[in-house]
Amino acid sequence: MKRLRLLSNLFQSSVPTTTRTTITTNHLLSFSPPGRCSLLGRQAGLHQDAAVRRIPETTSSPSEIKPLAASHNLGAMVGEIHNHLVNDEQNLQEMSTYYFDGQGKAVRPALTLIMAGAVNAHLKVTDPHVLALQRQIALICEMWHTSSLLHDDVIDHAETRRGKMSVNCRWTAARSIFAGDFILGISAKLLAQTKNPDVVVCMSQILSDLVNGEFQQMASRSDREDRFQLYLDKTFNKTASLMTYSCQ
Repeated sequence: MKRLRLLSNLFQSSVPTTTRTTITTNHLLSFSPPGRCSLLGRQAGLHQDAAVRRIPETTSSPSEIKPLAASHNLGAMVGEIHNHLVNDEQNLQEMSTYYFDGQGKAVRPALTLIMAGAVNAHLKVTDPHVLALQRQIALICEMWHTSSLLHDDVIDHAETRRGKMSVNCRWTAARSIFAGDFILGISAKLLAQTKNPDVVVCMSQILSDLVNGEFQQMASRSDREDRFQLYLDKTFNKTASLMTYSCQ
């Protein structure tokens, strides 16, 4: 708690008063143990709303802002994934494509393509083959994320996902696991097609981290600081690792 107060005081002293409420709240949330996040969020809700209203409106017209999905043609990626998951077993194909409905935020492939675009601009990369491989990594990134959701829903006994019935409830838990494995297998084949050992090694670390993160989530610690460190490690392995290594 002393550490939180010190961080808060230091941060407030260096931030303008008009933006202090929103930023300080966000930083306190990021430094707080998991159990206290919801409490802090409720206490700061009204202050955040007030601070947001003080932020000046942007002068850009809606026509000048190009949606992220459109700028990287992320909408077409759903169709590409569906094409890769075509299978003679109709039930398997339906289950494996069930979550690829274009309703997700596609944050992970978007970040991957944004990073690729920044590197390409800096290094003057225009080779269509390289651009195609970068897009393939973004596609694999989304497939790995979704395959993990099919497994997570079984572990968590989730009944819904993205506003509709989860795969494990609509079909069975066993089928959900196998569908996730199928997506993982197809994406592993796409990864091998890059014919780049460094890329394969880098992306393979994601799978190792995902499994490690699941075990960390099931673990427990008695010491408060140990629990918070475990929370940070688990969050990296289950969430941040996929974005980190895909961008790399």
